Amino acid sequence: MKAMALLGVNCGLGNSDCGQLKFRHLDLANGWLNFPRPKTAIARKCKLWGETVEAIKAAIAKRPAPKSDDHADLVFITKYGFPWANDTPSSPVGHEFRKLLDDEKLYRPGLSFYSLRRVFETVAGGTRDQVAVDFAMGHADPSMGAVYRERIGDDRLEAVAEHVRQWLYGKPDSKDKAKPASKQKPKSKRANSKPEAERRPALRIVG
Repeated sequence: MKAMALLGVNCGLGNSDCGQLKFRHLDLANGWLNFPRPKTAIARKCKLWGETVEAIKAAIAKRPAPKSDDHADLVFITKYGFPWANDTPSSPVGHEFRKLLDDEKLYRPGLSFYSLRRVFETVAGGTRDQVAVDFAMGHADPSMGAVYRERIGDDRLEAVAEHVRQWLYGKPDSKDKAKPASKQKPKSKRANSKPEAERRPALRIVG
């Protein structure tokens, strides 16, 4: 559940996405997800955080054997050996996430696993690179620009992922980067040797 939740907020994956994620969609060595959306087949690529990669590796290490060979390539398998995605209205991912929210006393109406996808969209929009955000989420782009756009640089996708990561985990306070007092240049005694009246700015009138 930790790995799937991180995929939700890191890349905007939904319940069904996590349940249908396959090993071929992941490049854990370089930290990338390349996973066309199952329901639309729209291309989607996202930079994975180090925290997400480690959580996925931990989940794979404890992954139960699937009941069917048809599910051997799925990244996530339930403890009963079945896929986390099914064709019924009830989502196993959503069900387990609700249990987690209840256990942590965090549930409120409208809050669900899919909320993580909305969080990604909302926070990532702060990069002001909606094209890269849409590509990471697998959103269709009906604009004329999309017709002519041949690629989106990985650096833009990395910037989107890092922006959301810093929102979630925080970053060092800029105040911590202040120079130590010992390295600050001492004020010159000579500059303060003049009387106060002479040190004040003078108004010069030219004309």
